[in-house]
Amino acid sequence: MVERRRIVIVGIGNTLRGDDGAGVAVVQGLQARGCARATLIDAGTAPENYLGAIARLQPDEVILIDVAAMGAAPGTTRRLAVADARWTSLSTHAASLQLCVTFLRAETQADIQLVGIQPGTRALGAALSADVAAAVAALVKEFGADDAATDSGAGAGKSPA
Repeated sequence: MVERRRIVIVGIGNTLRGDDGAGVAVVQGLQARGCARATLIDAGTAPENYLGAIARLQPDEVILIDVAAMGAAPGTTRRLAVADARWTSLSTHAASLQLCVTFLRAETQADIQLVGIQPGTRALGAALSADVAAAVAALVKEFGADDAATDSGAGAGKSPA
């Protein structure tokens, strides 16, 4: 029997500021569809508040999803190398993302990935733009794709306390 990798997907962002909520929207989409392959965490604007819970899970992989100023068209998604991250321009939560990565590297042996989504608007009260909503849907489909081949794991779709 092959041991399943322990994966944590963390959605980061402010859902009150348009596209800034894209990372959270990905996690909410995965929760709605029932993602068995990963523990899902809606970290909102304070991902550092979930570091202890993530470390206790001792994951093999942590995927942090947030908007990122990449100078690309709105809705563009990219896997960003942690080693190459320019923390000051990465996201609206730059300081806390760097803190998260540093802490998780020290406390776990997890492979840490950053997924950036280029925002279009961060206006207060705005909904996700059409381009970013399409990117969110594509990421939900991508990260949920393995669920058809996996059994329904305990804790799927739940955020640890």
